[in-house]
Amino acid sequence: KTEKQRADAVAQQQACADARNQIRMLDSDQLILNRINEKGEPVYLDEAMRNKERDRLGLQIRENCAG
Repeated sequence: KTEKQRADAVAQQQACADARNQIRMLDSDQLILNRINEKGEPVYLDEAMRNKERDRLGLQIRENCAG
């Protein structure tokens, strides 16, 4: 493999690990900050937003990650 191929493979593995970690965080009961609104108040992910993000990450993992 070329250096670029190796670097791309390492980056892909890291992206897969990050996505799996994000899913674990979404599955926890931990509050997850989504953004700060115009009043400066924190806006947290609600259950619908968690599910949507979990689905997006799951698709990313199925399409791009081995195992």
